[in-house]
Amino acid sequence: MTQWLGYLGAVGLIMVGAGLNAPAEPAEPAPEPVVVAAPVAPPTPAMDPSAAQNNAPSGG
Repeated sequence: MTQWLGYLGAVGLIMVGAGLNAPAEPAEPAPEPVVVAAPVAPPTPAMDPSAAQNNAPSGG
């Protein structure tokens, strides 16, 4: 457990150091996210127990 904490601490320090040493140039703007409207599925009917039994694989 202590080894994990030490490892994570070292990784955190490395990442923070890399962030502090990063060049001050502005990052490139992210491209605009393309929002695709998902097709609306029709409302599913209530589960019928007989249908569930018919769809179940037969244990033959």
